[in-house]
Amino acid sequence: MSDNRVIKEIYIDTENTQIRTYKNSTFYAPSSSMVLHRGTQVMFWCHLMMADAATEFTPPAGGTWLFGIDDQYTADHADLVTSLDAVFNLDGDWGERAETNGRICWRVDMTTVALKNSLADAASKAMYACLWFTPLGGNPTLMAQWDVLVKNIAVDPTSATAVEGVTHPTMDVLLAALSNITDPVGGLYRIRNGAFQLKNTTTGEFQTTSLSGAAGSETQDYGPGEA
Repeated sequence: MSDNRVIKEIYIDTENTQIRTYKNSTFYAPSSSMVLHRGTQVMFWCHLMMADAATEFTPPAGGTWLFGIDDQYTADHADLVTSLDAVFNLDGDWGERAETNGRICWRVDMTTVALKNSLADAASKAMYACLWFTPLGGNPTLMAQWDVLVKNIAVDPTSATAVEGVTHPTMDVLLAALSNITDPVGGLYRIRNGAFQLKNTTTGEFQTTSLSGAAGSETQDYGPGEA
């Protein structure tokens, strides 16, 4: 596979047209709703079985496949997601693929505009998936229909934009900013060795200022001038 895809391995009871839970050559209750996310690429690995969960279903040669997802049962409603025969059973998509043994695979693109519009700003939405097979010269046959919970995405890679105006300073920029705070160019104060100094505008020198005296009788003292 050239793209990263979400793998969904499923077992279909073709006689009852439904996905089933499968273990140790036995079918159990139908699987619960499948979860898919908008914006992803999905790969289905599908085992087609008869109802006895032991016999593999072999589709007739020369037929075509169709997969789709929709959010309603209206007959003339355009499907939100479709996978045509061209994306079924591609070399390299599944090492166990063997159509004559009922093992097929197909790709699903969950980035369609129709799906995005259907979900709008909803966090998720219940939808329905169908897998069809049309034998050569025959009519479409429903292999399975199942419920799908399609979850929306908070960050859309097709429309996400970077926030402008946010910059990250280099260390040189940061040190220069700190220096301008502790010793501003042309400033009337500076901080030296943990002491606060004021500039004497008469002498042009800086003098350390501090307090002394008992509580209630403090005086402000100034040290000698410094260049």
